[in-house]
Amino acid sequence: MVNGQSDIGLDIPCKYYLDAKAKAAPINMVFPVEGGISIPRNAAMFKQAKNPNAARLFVAWLFTEEGQKSIVTSGLQGTMPGARAVEGTPPGMQLHPIDWMTLKSQYNGYLTTFQKIFKQ
Repeated sequence: MVNGQSDIGLDIPCKYYLDAKAKAAPINMVFPVEGGISIPRNAAMFKQAKNPNAARLFVAWLFTEEGQKSIVTSGLQGTMPGARAVEGTPPGMQLHPIDWMTLKSQYNGYLTTFQKIFKQ
């Protein structure tokens, strides 16, 4: 989109939009009145990790207030209840968390809706 190769982009993190807009990219963001989805990102540690305790501490830290602030600063929505919104998100915008199992189980319905909307 920023390079003019596409007219529309879906699921663009707000921070990426704001960064591009600050560099004078000719784009605008539309925030649906129904709210947006918040898809969780995964964190894991390898079974044979060299430093398993450090990995456990890092994963635990992600759930702390400081960890949530770091996630938001990176441009992704925090995952804990009450996590502050990413800068630039409209005040009061409702986020609808969706987990991977929900995406998998409802994929056909989501696909049908997207096709109906974007084939116009």
